[in-house]
Amino acid sequence: MKRLFVVAAIIATLLVGCAPVKHVPVVVDPAVLKNAPQPLYPNDAIRHKEQGSVLLLVLVGKDGLPKDIKVIQSSGFDSLDLAAINALSQWTYRPRTVDGVPVEAYLRFPLNFNLKHAKPVGQPQPYASDTGTSPAASPLPGG
Repeated sequence: MKRLFVVAAIIATLLVGCAPVKHVPVVVDPAVLKNAPQPLYPNDAIRHKEQGSVLLLVLVGKDGLPKDIKVIQSSGFDSLDLAAINALSQWTYRPRTVDGVPVEAYLRFPLNFNLKHAKPVGQPQPYASDTGTSPAASPLPGG
């Protein structure tokens, strides 16, 4: 009986050691590609000395084109917000990929309109959403 128990324990150990390895997908976040013209600083904003930061949420499609753009933090000035939306709608993006397959994904992008520099500047930030749910339903990274 003791011998049967030892054999059963060895077989169980071997079977556990043969369990399949869980696949960890390779994920590459979206990014802005070559076609990214700088937003134009609106003349009325310059005239009224308006400046500020706009935080946008861009839904990048599988083809790398923007499918939806939302202002998630306004500059406080409609003309600056609209200039930011207009610029990002013309940009081409590298879509997010999972195991080499393009998927839709959100990208947070801040743009800073500063009169001193006379042009807005910004850096893209990936938006962590693997669920495909509405951005309103998912918390923002760092938020």
